[in-house]
Amino acid sequence: MWDFMTETVTVEQLYQKAQDNPYAEYLSEALRCFNAEAYRACIIMTSNAVFRSLRDYIEDLARLDVYDAEQVVSAINDAEKSGKTFEGALLTKLKEGKVILPDDQVALREILDKRNTAAHPNGYTGNRDDAHAVFKKAVNHFLSERPALPKFALQKLMNDLRSERFFAGKMVDDVARTAADAMRAIHPTTYNWFISELHKVIVADRGHEDSNAVMFLSGLASLNLEGVNERIQHVFFNKRQGFDVVSDAFLIELCYVWPRFLSITDGEDRRRLDDMFARFCEQFNELPDRDIVRSPLALITALENELGGQQASATYPKTVTTILGRFCHSPDMGFLASTGLRSRYLKAILDLLRSKDSLAEERVVKLLQSSDRVLARSLSRHDIEQIFKALIDPARRGDAVKMRKAGFSDIPHLRDVLSSPTAPVSQNADWRRPGTYLKLVGENLVLSHVRQDGQNITLEDVPAPAS
Repeated sequence: MWDFMTETVTVEQLYQKAQDNPYAEYLSEALRCFNAEAYRACIIMTSNAVFRSLRDYIEDLARLDVYDAEQVVSAINDAEKSGKTFEGALLTKLKEGKVILPDDQVALREILDKRNTAAHPNGYTGNRDDAHAVFKKAVNHFLSERPALPKFALQKLMNDLRSERFFAGKMVDDVARTAADAMRAIHPTTYNWFISELHKVIVADRGHEDSNAVMFLSGLASLNLEGVNERIQHVFFNKRQGFDVVSDAFLIELCYVWPRFLSITDGEDRRRLDDMFARFCEQFNELPDRDIVRSPLALITALENELGGQQASATYPKTVTTILGRFCHSPDMGFLASTGLRSRYLKAILDLLRSKDSLAEERVVKLLQSSDRVLARSLSRHDIEQIFKALIDPARRGDAVKMRKAGFSDIPHLRDVLSSPTAPVSQNADWRRPGTYLKLVGENLVLSHVRQDGQNITLEDVPAPAS
């Protein structure tokens, strides 16, 4: 904080901070007055720079249809028409409308008081400390950069959001950058009001994915500004009447950019959210493109990132079950093989393969072909055995039979996992357990049986069941 009574920073140094201001000429003249010890004139010129700069800024906002700015302009015009100076009316209107920050309001009041004292014939000639203090407050609060007028800034942003050209791009990163740039003009004291205003617009837009307000909210959530996401959660994720699968689907986008929404929403709100998410996912027969954020893939990604497999299944059971049941065959879901949802994912694939549905069988075969390398790297030997046992089951009639007759050559990485001549190790102990398992011998899959005889383990190869 600047020392009020001592010149720890010279007026020349202060001037350098504000030399790009449109009213820098006023400051330059004030600087010359200060160095000439014409302190009264210095105070007047500095005050003129502040109030004229503020007036221009507010008039610019009024021309952009910022309502409260229009009211301020009207008040200062009325003051001038009645023969008064505009400065007092400007300060009064900013104070009444709670437009200006408290510290700036105090500084502006002090600058105006010193200016009024210096401008009237009362014998006051000014002094060095007063002139330096006014110059310093003018630069630091108003002239080195445009002052924060939070209410005006928010109204301007809400107006700007109506433009179809507000976002240069609609990808997640593009939206986040645009939101970050816009939020630099927004003061933290107005965050809650801003979120409430966004809520009104989003409700009116019914959460449409092309709504600028929805996209901005998503970008805002990705910034994780202090206290903002907690307020977003309070406003958008608490709904006693339940969530609508159409107008509330944008919540998926919020959960994708900031997955913690999934864990801080609890109780009945979480249950209602789980129900809405599941109903949303049921609308799809196939997954949308990966760059679509409002999608089952984005949702399962957020659940896994925030909660992990076991907790995700426990806290959002309908959602997880629906997504795995409908989309486990999609190659985009392959990443789940290396997550805490691996066992659920594998079970969904096996259930699909064993369903005796030829289309389901075809989908699983295509998944294995396209994700061969990923699955071989992510699944355990035991998991892969389960897949092959399902593939060679006599109940298979379609693409699985063709795959087997070709020696599983189109899934070479999965096939190679079974090439080891060593029996698989028990999942629960460090000894090799007796039992039947699959292994590859030449071009054929055969069932092998491990017999335990004291410390010795012997293998017996038996033919795989005929298809």
